Amino acid sequence: MIIVLKQHAPADKVQAFCNELNGMGFQSNDSVGSDTHILGLIGDTKALAESWVLANPVVETCRRVSEPYKKANRKFHPDDTVVDVGGHKIGGGYFAVMSGPCSVESKEQITYVAQRVQAAGASILRGGAFKPRTSPYSFQGLRAEGLELLQEAHAVNGSYENGYDDYGTCQVIDLSTGERLPVPDGAYRCIVCGDRLVFTCYARPADLAEDAWDDEPALHSWVIIQKKDGTQTYGADATTALSLSYAPDVLTDWVELDTCHASGEPTDETLYNPATGEGFTGFRQVCGSGTACFETSDGRYELRDLATVDRTLIGTFDDQPSSYFPGYVVTWRTSGDFGYDLHDLVTGEVTPLYASSVMSDTIALYYEDGRLKVFNTETGDLITDTTVEPVEGQQSVMMDNKGDGYVWLELRDNDNFETTATRVYGPEGLVSDLTHLQDKYYALNYLITTPEGRPLYCGNANAPSSNGSMCDVLDENGNIVFYGLGSCYSYYDNSLNQLPEHVFVAKRGFYYGWMDTNGKWLYCRSIFSSINADDEMGY
Repeated sequence: MIIVLKQHAPADKVQAFCNELNGMGFQSNDSVGSDTHILGLIGDTKALAESWVLANPVVETCRRVSEPYKKANRKFHPDDTVVDVGGHKIGGGYFAVMSGPCSVESKEQITYVAQRVQAAGASILRGGAFKPRTSPYSFQGLRAEGLELLQEAHAVNGSYENGYDDYGTCQVIDLSTGERLPVPDGAYRCIVCGDRLVFTCYARPADLAEDAWDDEPALHSWVIIQKKDGTQTYGADATTALSLSYAPDVLTDWVELDTCHASGEPTDETLYNPATGEGFTGFRQVCGSGTACFETSDGRYELRDLATVDRTLIGTFDDQPSSYFPGYVVTWRTSGDFGYDLHDLVTGEVTPLYASSVMSDTIALYYEDGRLKVFNTETGDLITDTTVEPVEGQQSVMMDNKGDGYVWLELRDNDNFETTATRVYGPEGLVSDLTHLQDKYYALNYLITTPEGRPLYCGNANAPSSNGSMCDVLDENGNIVFYGLGSCYSYYDNSLNQLPEHVFVAKRGFYYGWMDTNGKWLYCRSIFSSINADDEMGY
């Protein structure tokens, strides 16, 4: 039985009512939410008259519940349950990532996995200690010893703060000679910049307990830049070094240096060239084709061509540049409606945009007047030039540039910015209108292009017999090409994990691996395999 109590009912009256119910042999689950106060009665309530319950002055209403698992039933506690694991919250809108092996097998295994799991961004380590392996004829779990090894893995890794306590473990090996190169004390990260090695180092403060977090790790870090023979060419305290994300080849000789100030002033971000010793302060981002933007002392932004000898100033802008391609600059709009502006560097004309999206060597621009264009960012050539039919009351758009002139558009029309139309455009104009599939799939995404140059999509739907999901691969008309995948996705073109053309990552049945656009495995292995398994299937 569910008993809803009146708001602001006196606490002593509620307690007296609970005591009376407990004296009758019932267990009462007291749940206080933001707007409701509920008592969940557990026990045989058939003999308990609803009229007697409603007669109590603290009761608003009551109803009987026939569902099983009453302690877990939402009706007994309507608010989200939040579980706190070592300061990491699970549930209630908190995002938690936990990962680890199917089973704890050895100290070396669980320690190694813990390091990799944390480096990948997970906050909780899991691993089976009492859980047998999938095969009932082999390894059966370490039981209590497994719990001890998990505790040891926590002791080794639990005090990490973004990996900063992993100092002194960095090693650099010259693969051409096999020689181990000199590494400075405290180094935990190395970035190769041309013929220079850029190290970020760290040392825990002496007064910081081993099991405590370092709240100011950047202040206790420093950067050392060396030649391969160990000769130091640069050093900076309270600084960390970062590689440039998605930087074209022309910027691989540059590194981002972030200097932290104990006074609380904003961090100084500098783009530094270890070979020449040049440094540009106020670095904000790489903008493509060898360019980068920097914030000036007066709050404006400079765009420079770092591929030129004199680091040519392309232009100065009131808003921050996001992308550059020959003859044009795209900036984020900071005043008025959210969006972008396209600057014509020849005419000075500024054109408002709904959205801008860069992918590989193309940039897609969706103009507020409905025009959709895709340009080659290296040559400036126009690949796609078409017009988008807006939805009624259109307020915003989600756009994803897929390269080769294809663009994924989700048009939104109401105050909640809900998607009301899903379309794909290409060099020939409208390629697909997948709006009618939004009720069938809770998520629709571009997947990959076929060898014939046609797009394929992934539709995610709830699995009918479980709480999981399944994926269908769809053609440009929304027809199912093959169905029932556990998952499927592709990598970014500039990812270190870049796959061959027309190949994506998939899981089907008990196998996962690389699949082509005909649904054939290029490589796969069993989902039950572990780092110690010798029975992995691959072809």
